[in-house]
Amino acid sequence: FRESQGNLRYIEYLIKDLFSAGELYMKNNGRWYIKFDNLSDIHFPTDMDEVLEKQVLLIKEKYIEIFKLLSAFESHVYHKHLMKLIEGKEQIQKEKITELIGLGIISEKLGDLGYSYSIKNYELKKMIYSEINQLEKIKIHSNIARILLDMEIENLDLVLDELVFQLIKSKKEEKAIDIILTKVENIDNRFSAQTRYLLEKAYAITNEKIPDKKLLILEQLVDSL
Repeated sequence: FRESQGNLRYIEYLIKDLFSAGELYMKNNGRWYIKFDNLSDIHFPTDMDEVLEKQVLLIKEKYIEIFKLLSAFESHVYHKHLMKLIEGKEQIQKEKITELIGLGIISEKLGDLGYSYSIKNYELKKMIYSEINQLEKIKIHSNIARILLDMEIENLDLVLDELVFQLIKSKKEEKAIDIILTKVENIDNRFSAQTRYLLEKAYAITNEKIPDKKLLILEQLVDSL
């Protein structure tokens, strides 16, 4: 209590920190043990920043490839998309994903397209992403967008927001707009809430580089009222 001051989140990260460092472990009998005889021998991080820094060091040492990919998604990452992104290293990375789930650093859930993963701590996600250089970011986002288009052409509705995000991040705004407008064309009711939502989304992407699309979308928005 002295170290955590009753902060439940801090307690959670202390436990994760001890476990990842091998100082807290479970034996075959299902019971948890610590390596030290006295609690005073254990180094407790002084604050959350130190906990995050230790997690980042662990990630850089063992899991950086997975974390770069996870941090580049706006939402969760479906298992099949992640496996395609790391093609050729699937078995090794599957084992690492299992380890990260066990460490409580990433979460796993079942969605429309199967199991998916996400980084639990948003600050940790931002920290990892911020350390990727700009050229690598664009390359990662381009690969993700390509894979989403290749694999989910029949399920575009389920990945549309993520796809648009990836295209914007890879400097392909016009392609993102074209995909949205094609989706709008396939909606029977041009006065529907979905139509307006998509047009507003497309309009928000437009910039000075594509003025013709901006005017076209604005006209369609007016017509949808």
